[in-house]
Formats: sequence, structure tokens, C-alpha cells
Amino acid sequence: MRRFLTIFLLLITGQVFADLTPVFLDSRTEITVSLPTPREKIEAKDFILYIDHHKLIPSKLKVVDYAKKPNSPATPDKVVLPGTLAPALGGNAWDPNDDTTRMTQVSPGIYELTLTLPGGEYDFKLAKGGSWAQNWGIDFKPDGQNIHLTVPQPSRTIKFVANFNASTFFNSLTHPDKVAPPAQNPVKPQTQDTRKIQTVILTLPRAITNKEMLQHMMLSNGSYEYQVVYARDVLSTPEFTYPKNDLGPTYSPGKTTFKVWSPVSNNVFLRLKQTAGNATAETLLPMKRGGYGVWYITVLGDLHGSHYQYRLTSYQKTRDAADIYARAATQDSTWSLVLDMDKTNPFNWDGNNYQTYPPNDQVIYELHVRDFTIDPASKVNPAWRGKYLGFTQQSLNINGFPTGIDYLKWLGVTDVHILPFQNFNPDHSTNYNWGYETTLFNVPEEQYSTNPADPLTTIREAKDMIKFLHQNGIRVIQDVVYNHTVPTHGERSAFDSTVPYYYFRTDNAGNLLNESGVGNAFADERPMARKFVRDSLVYWLEEYNLDGFRFDLLGMHTPESVKDWAKACRDVNPNVLLYGEPWTGGGPLRFGKGAQRNLGVAVFNDDFRNALRGELDGPAPGFIGTGQNVEAVKQGILGSINTFAAKPSESINYVSAHDNLALNDKIALLNLSSELQKRAQTLATATILLSQGIPFLEGGAEIGRTKGGNHNSYNAGDAANRFDWQRAQSFRDTAEITRAFIQLRNTMLPELRSGKPGTISFTDAPEGVVTYRINSSEGQFFVILNGTLESKSVTLPPAARWKTVQTNEAVNPPQEFSQGTRRVAPLTATVLIASP
Repeated sequence: MRRFLTIFLLLITGQVFADLTPVFLDSRTEITVSLPTPREKIEAKDFILYIDHHKLIPSKLKVVDYAKKPNSPATPDKVVLPGTLAPALGGNAWDPNDDTTRMTQVSPGIYELTLTLPGGEYDFKLAKGGSWAQNWGIDFKPDGQNIHLTVPQPSRTIKFVANFNASTFFNSLTHPDKVAPPAQNPVKPQTQDTRKIQTVILTLPRAITNKEMLQHMMLSNGSYEYQVVYARDVLSTPEFTYPKNDLGPTYSPGKTTFKVWSPVSNNVFLRLKQTAGNATAETLLPMKRGGYGVWYITVLGDLHGSHYQYRLTSYQKTRDAADIYARAATQDSTWSLVLDMDKTNPFNWDGNNYQTYPPNDQVIYELHVRDFTIDPASKVNPAWRGKYLGFTQQSLNINGFPTGIDYLKWLGVTDVHILPFQNFNPDHSTNYNWGYETTLFNVPEEQYSTNPADPLTTIREAKDMIKFLHQNGIRVIQDVVYNHTVPTHGERSAFDSTVPYYYFRTDNAGNLLNESGVGNAFADERPMARKFVRDSLVYWLEEYNLDGFRFDLLGMHTPESVKDWAKACRDVNPNVLLYGEPWTGGGPLRFGKGAQRNLGVAVFNDDFRNALRGELDGPAPGFIGTGQNVEAVKQGILGSINTFAAKPSESINYVSAHDNLALNDKIALLNLSSELQKRAQTLATATILLSQGIPFLEGGAEIGRTKGGNHNSYNAGDAANRFDWQRAQSFRDTAEITRAFIQLRNTMLPELRSGKPGTISFTDAPEGVVTYRINSSEGQFFVILNGTLESKSVTLPPAARWKTVQTNEAVNPPQEFSQGTRRVAPLTATVLIASP
């Protein structure tokens, strides 16, 4: 009786203990429960479901599995070392709430941790509060660069000490004078916490009604432990799957309709903030509940420029949230804005201004908005450097060598792949960042605007960038990060506040699954989460005229989702280019190489990359430098149609990208002469361009771009990441050679671009050399790729004679004629054409 009264009082007073473990209503008749205290004997009758002041006793119980003990709560004083230390000990990579590397407070402001780590290379940071909101890198700099640690083989026991009072962070390995080394015995690596929690499925004697789902439900597990019941997979049924595409604000000069999907909310209000002159007024307007769990309201008048949030009450708690469907937002991403989107269009904006190229006919060039023009030597207007408008200034050059958008046009690339410019983590809005931490997916990032405080300016300038690239015949691919969001969870997450526990994958104890390596995983297998991504992609295509998307960690998404998104995008733009990374950030692989077959989607060909490059960040070479991996290189040249691809257009061929060492930094580890380093770079690029599949080039590699050996420069700033246009003057020859190979591909090798079967036929070659014929309507071509550091003699196919078309030894090679054999220099790509 006492237990029932306790629960009843909790329900009628609305009090909920913050540390109650959630349980989940995954269907109308099933509840998934993870017990804080496992029991050997457990029965259905041990549980009671309280719905308001009524109770329901489950009829069946099934023990499903045991899960790892969850992490402790993300409290303000929780200090963790997120990075690659935790995976070596059985934890999650880059998880700021993972207890594997949690530090212990030994006195106010001072934290310590002792770990025994296997020998190897590690990167990590210092984070506080269980999230990335507060983090420190090298030299205790907020949001600073990753801290790198080299642990000698076989292992070391290392003590870490963080002193927040003095802003210092030392460890006993690299700073033995600051931190005394701990005892080295024992030295076996620390293991992950193996404690378990028990998971059971309860079957209810009847189905939960819609009315009951909106009432506060709690579960007693028979041990005086009470757990809040959250609707999770029960929301994935058709009755909660909204079919229309009008969520968010629908604006007109006379009225604006707002719609938000939150089937678990008891009530929802629109917080509307309007400014007239110097006065700002806020009103709270009740929204109505419609079908599918969608709340709506129509507000009369012209709301252009008005701020708004949703105030949602669910599970006995009220939360204010930005609109996940918002088109514009304040600088801190907390308020959404209503805009007349017609007013964001630049002059001569064409609503159908797509650039058309047949599949496989692209040459993709990877860029970051800031990197491309931030260097003063770019000659871009100082106010536009590192901004969207940096792409709109033309007729710039250094000693006749073009910069900016003119350089892209001169080089001959067809597509620019731009690193994320969807609105990302407001905590990093004033710091350099690549942007792989999206907050609001339908809002462009404001830090690339000349007026970041004005959302209208931000949107117009993003469109200006796209318009100018299109006018110069260059398509725009946006790098999108739908696999996770930042903030990862809690009240700062608009997703979490709108429908708690729905948009992100969790274990049965309610802990976020860190499949991305950065804190959460978007649950696209759930219909309304899948729909959100679909609607967002379509929005960018229709409103911004984008030409395609590159999906970060595509391997995290389900094949059903990828198929759905591809169809939706192709319905808008039949020539849309879609590709992504067929791997995850550490979680289970759902969409790996091969899953893309016949979906009209391509994936990065890391097999080809690894064969050419060797180690990503270490000195061990691949084909470039040794001539090794010949068979793997051949498969890449064919577009991997014998391994994972149904057609070459499903393979994104590359040797370097923003991740890992820049191509030139990797080549520098080979200890070659400057001439041979240039040849190695152009050989790698030429190989990609002379292969079937879609070539992808790391932006700036051809002009000597270096990041100073930084293999993960996501927050390293301009010094590491910028396009150094002055340095480019010393690499004009490699840029011109790259341009020549692009022109060769675009003008003389249509069958190579189309991926036509039988276009390529390999011939016998010396060790470390790949040779093949290209059967083209423009002639019979013969390609020689010498990956070794030695000259090689190659037997040419029978022909009257072979004329040199292009080599990577010179911009304009002499028109030599060869018969019988051809001697090729080290690290060279040579293209010949049969001549009568």
C-alpha cells in the first residue's frame, strides 16, 4: 500500500526523480526494461505499470539479453579524456561521457586518472560535463587541437593530471617532471567494465490507448525502483508517420502556419517573438493537436523576421526548443526565424539552375569554404575572405596564375565538394572547424556570412556562392552529416526536446549509442527520422539548387533509408550526384561497400586509396613508391566492378581527402627528392583520372598543399588548413600537369568516363608497373603507370607506332613516337595514342 501511495503522489504532483532509468514502450503491448539491479528469479507479476492513478500488471515476461553497465550521468563535474584512448581499453571513441577514461576529482578543481595503455599512437582531448560543450586541447586551450600521445611498446602505465585552477594538463609519460610516473606493475592493459544490467520484455494484457500514451506512465519493478515509461518504437507505426511535407513554417505575407511533430506532448505552445522599432514583444500561443501527432497553428499577419520556438510538455517536463525544420536561426541556434525565402534570393537567381553531367562524367574537387580564400594571397576582397562570397570574386591572379573561382574553372573540375556548411555546433561558431557537428540541418552556417547576425544575409550569400559556381559550369556537392547531431542530447538538442528518445539510437537502458564516435547516432530506421532526412535533402535541392550530397559515415544508415533518399533526390533532380563513406565511427556497419549496388549511389573506394597510398598516416608506402599492390590497383582502375560495384559510377576513386595526412605530407614521409615528390603526387592524381569510376581530388594537393603533418586538422585553424596561394607559385608545374590530365579525361576518353565495359584491357608489364589499353572512340590509348623508384622498359602493344599524349614529367611533353618498347622514368604516368 505504501508503495502505491508513493507512486500515486509522484503522479499527481508531477514530481519525477532525475536519476530514474527510462523504460520504453516499443509497441502498444510491449515494454522494454533494463533493470538497475539484476535478479536471478524474475516474473511478470513482479512489475506494475502505473498509468495516471490506474495500474496494469504485465501478463508475460521474456529475458532478452544483458547489456554493458551504462555510463554514469553527465554531471557538470564529470571530466573525461575522449579520443582514441578509450577504444584501446574497450570503450567508445571520442565519447565525452564514456566512463572508460573518466578522471577522479582528488581535490577541488584537480582531477587524476591512471591508465595502462598498449603501445601505439593516441589522440584525445579533455572534456567536462559529459559533452563537447566544454573541451580543451593542447596547452589547455578551449576547443584546441587534439593532444597526441605516443606510447612505447608493449605498454605503459600513465598518470594524467588536470588542474582546472591553474589551467594545466600533464601526464607522467611526456612530463615526468610535472607528474611522477606511477608504478609499472602490473602492466597489463586496463579492461572495460564488465558489469551487466538485465533487459526484459514485458507483454501487457491489453494495448495502450492513444489517450493513455499522453498520460504519465511509470513502472515499478518490484524492488521499490521506479522507471519512467517513454514512447519509443511504438511511434514508428503508420498512425504516427506523417505523410505530408509541410512541417516547420509555411510563410505567406498574410499568414504563417507552423507545424511540429511531437506525438508524445500533452500540449505545445508557439513562442513568438516580434520586434517593432525598438520594442520586442513575446507571445505564447497554444497549438492544436492534429492527426499523426502533428501540432499546428496559423498566425495572421506578415511574420517575416519573427523569432520563434516551440514550448513542449511531455513526460511531466516542459522544454523550449528550436524548430528542427527551421530554415533560419539566430547565431546561437536557439531561436528559429520565419523568413520570406523569396527575399533571400540573389539577383538573377534561377530556380532551376542545376548543372547537368551524365553519371561518371564528373571530376570532384574537395573544398572547405574558409580554407579556399582566407589566405590574403588569394587576392579576394578582405571582407569576403573565408566567406561564401569568396567564391564570387573573379579575375584574380598572382603573376598570371589564377586564384579563387577562376582557378577552379582553369583547372577543369566539374564539381566542388564543399565540407559541411549546414548550421553546426554554436559553441564553435567563432572557432575554426570543419563542421562535422550539425545542429540545425536546414540552416546554412552563419560564420561564412559577412554578417553572421543576419540570417537573411547568410542565406543570400550561400545562394550567391552556388549561383556563381553554376555560372562558371561547376556543380556544388554539399557534405552532409545526418548520422549524428551536436549537441548530442538533452535540453540543448532540439531533436531530444521535441520527441525524447526517438531521433537517436539508444540501448535498452536509454544510453545513447555512440556509433558515430562523437556521441550519438541518428535513428534513420524510424520512419519520422528517415522522413526528416528526406525532407531536408529535398529542401536543399529545391531551395538552394544543390547538385548532390556527400554523406558522412553513410555506413551508419540503413539500406532502406539510402534507397528512400536517393529516390526522393532523383525525383527533384534526375542528375543528382550522391555518394558517401561506407563505414561508421565505430558502430555496426549497415551500409558497407556493395550495399550501394544499383541504387544510383556511389561510395568511397578506400581499397583503391589504400593500394595506392599505403599507410594513411604512417610512412609505409603503397603502389606509389614501391610498385606494390598491383592487382588491387587494377581492380580500382576498373571501378571495382569485380569486387563491390555493379558499375564504375558507384566507385568514388581517390587517394586523399580532408581526413588523414594530406597527400603531400604523406609523400614527404617517403624521403624523396623534391622532383620525385612532385612526380609521386601527379602519378597518384593521374591514376585516379585514368580510371573508370568517379575521380575525387583533395583540394590543393596539386598546388603543394601541406598541413604540416597534422593528420586531423578539423580545428587546427588557418595555418594548417588554408590554401597557400603564394606557395602555389612553386607548384605551377604540378597544377598544370593535373589540369592536362583532367582535360585528357574530359575530351579524349568518353568511354573511360561512361564506364563502358571492355574499355580497359590490361597487358603484361614489368614488376611494379601497370599497363593497359583504353579503347576509345577518339583512338587507341595505352597507359603506363610506374609506381617504383626505378626506370622500367615496357613492351608496347603491336601498332604502327605510339605517340606520346601526356606524361606527368612535363606539362607539354615532346610528341615522341615509340615502337616495340618504351623506357619510362620512376614514378611516372604515361599516356600514348596509336598513330598510323
